[in-house]
Amino acid sequence: MSEVRTRPKIHSVSSAVVSAAAPDAIIAASRVLASAVPSLTSVPLGLLHHTPSLIQPAAALRSQPVNVPTVGNLPPVEAAKATTLLRLAARPYLVQNPAALEPSLEALKQARTLAQVSRAERLVAAALECEHQVVFVSALTRACENACRQIGFGAVEIVPGKTVRVLATDPNGRTLVTEIEGSAEGEPRMATEVVGISDGSCHAILDAFDRALEAQGVRAGSPQRQLTGGVCQLAAAREFVRRKVRKSSPPLAWQVQPGTEREVRRAQRLNTARRERIQLRG
Repeated sequence: MSEVRTRPKIHSVSSAVVSAAAPDAIIAASRVLASAVPSLTSVPLGLLHHTPSLIQPAAALRSQPVNVPTVGNLPPVEAAKATTLLRLAARPYLVQNPAALEPSLEALKQARTLAQVSRAERLVAAALECEHQVVFVSALTRACENACRQIGFGAVEIVPGKTVRVLATDPNGRTLVTEIEGSAEGEPRMATEVVGISDGSCHAILDAFDRALEAQGVRAGSPQRQLTGGVCQLAAAREFVRRKVRKSSPPLAWQVQPGTEREVRRAQRLNTARRERIQLRG
């Protein structure tokens, strides 16, 4: 009997999986902040932290307390700007596309009142969280891909989107289907289902997948298990099966390439039988 294994809360993933794939792909946000507005404070923001060994989701970083150094003798608005930068840089946000921060940082630079500084801080924080979550989901996706390959599911297809889908198939035609959801507002989650199995081996496969994820530095809450009775539960799994059925379906009569008359008659019989089945179900 099949099962879906859901990890409702992903706590962290090793930054090494992203660094190994593309060493220059991620940047500590503090460095971006320091280079963007160096005149606002004399504190070396880029030295506050380096790339962390574990990447946490944006929602977890948002709730972490931070210690902000005291700024020097600055006018109130400039002091508020400097404090804002220090507060944001103190959290280990990571950035993949520094240009995404430019509009909000420009709003902070141009702020002339404390109220404008406060609004700009919210804009910069939102942009940072969005960028960081892109990095987090990318790291989690890469870890999932590596884990699939580690347990023998080497043919991997990644389908990007709001929900990332990782489809990994082994030489026996069995497929691990994983959905990864990771909005900046909430807790990231992932769910995995095995497709193409008629015995109870799915449990052993999912156990091996869990161990491989841990080896990739993925830390999560206790997985939730749901027996499926052989019926696909994940949207990605259902779409994968539909796609396989479409590929394996016999061609319609008009789709048959020129050939023998026997091939044409066979396609016609198949088409007639298919229409009759549809009418009976209706």
